[in-house]
Amino acid sequence: HSCLQKKWKKLLSELNMQQIPIYNLRHTFATLAIQKGFNILQVSRTLGHNDGHITSTTYAINTNCFIENMQINLTKEEA
Repeated sequence: HSCLQKKWKKLLSELNMQQIPIYNLRHTFATLAIQKGFNILQVSRTLGHNDGHITSTTYAINTNCFIENMQINLTKEEA
C-alpha cells in the first residue's frame, strides 16, 4: 500500500500536479460514474460496498448537487 502511495506521489510530482491522496480517485470515480448514468448497484459493487445504501448516500448527494447546479446554470443562460 505504501509503495503505491510513493509511486503516486512521485508521478504527481513529475507531472507537476497538485498532491492529492490516491484514495480521492475512488470518490471521483464513483461520482462521475453515477453522473454518467451508471447504475448505483454496479458502482457499489465496483467499490466493494455490501449494498447500494452507502454508495447512494455518499455519492448520490454529490450527483444531486451537480444536477441542481446544472439546472441553475441553464436557467441563467436562458435569461
